[in-house]
Amino acid sequence: MVPDRKIGVQCGAFANTRLGMFRSILWWSISVVVVGIATNLISAYLKPIVDVPLGKMFGWWRRRSEAQRARFEEEVNRVRNDVRRFILMTVDELRYWCYQAIAVLASALMMLYSLSSIGDSDSTVFFVGIAITVVIVGVSVSLQGTALRLRSILHKAVEGPPAPESKRIDSAVATSQDPR
Repeated sequence: MVPDRKIGVQCGAFANTRLGMFRSILWWSISVVVVGIATNLISAYLKPIVDVPLGKMFGWWRRRSEAQRARFEEEVNRVRNDVRRFILMTVDELRYWCYQAIAVLASALMMLYSLSSIGDSDSTVFFVGIAITVVIVGVSVSLQGTALRLRSILHKAVEGPPAPESKRIDSAVATSQDPR
């Protein structure tokens, strides 16, 4: 068992060498500060070099966002000026909310079905059920996003500046004839 003592002696000898100072808390503290300062200096010099190409490369994102905002405002103006479009968009919003509620119920039922097969020896039903549940939840989130987009268009159309008197939603509803 002499080699064990040699290893122990080597570790002790290692602690007395220059490499042994890596074990010192003071050494680690100083090195962290030095590396931090060096990182800040390097990043300060590299930031302008990296910003220009990235700004040009991601300019498409800004143009795309501006185009989406313009399409949104155009749709709001069309809804604000056309009563039929407002009513149809309201019905569409309700339809998407109903579809979303059906998707949530379907995902809950599918999850219950897949959880009921946990004790079975064949776990295929469980994993297929979970996969179908995930897909249905994804569809539900998509439907909710569409309904919320329609709702934001409708709210902005109602709360925005008034349309000309002949095309206002309020005046069209007030002047409609009661079928009774």
